[in-house]
Amino acid sequence: MKVLDKINIFFLIILYVFNSCVSLKESNSDKRDIIVRYAKNFLNKKYKFGSKDPHYGFDCSGFSQYVFKQVNINIPRSVLNQYRKSKKIDKKDLEPGDLVFFRINGNQISHVGIFIGDDKFIHSPSSGKTIRIDSLNNPYWRKVYAGGGTFLK
Repeated sequence: MKVLDKINIFFLIILYVFNSCVSLKESNSDKRDIIVRYAKNFLNKKYKFGSKDPHYGFDCSGFSQYVFKQVNINIPRSVLNQYRKSKKIDKKDLEPGDLVFFRINGNQISHVGIFIGDDKFIHSPSSGKTIRIDSLNNPYWRKVYAGGGTFLK
């Protein structure tokens, strides 16, 4: 066996051992951090109905779908399907990178944001507005809050 082959095998073993030591929780923690940091890059980007394109703007579910795709997590396109497919979590258990859902139009889930910690979330609110950070403690958002969900647990 050549020296170069032995070195390659050695590095493959080291890589395997290193990857085996990294827990799933750490991996999710890294993804959560990336989701939040990446989402913040779009602050002040315009809302655009039906869009999931960073050049034109985003609607709320297009924004969450686009951000999650950056960490190789494919989530549904519509708010309702994001809600249905996510694992439901209590508000007190929200972690950065989880989704928060709202009932703005009556009883139907109609809005989504990305929880960023400290009772805050980032979202693309509506026509004429831009992506921004809001507080779940704001009386309006508290009133229309429908629940939390995650694709990371």
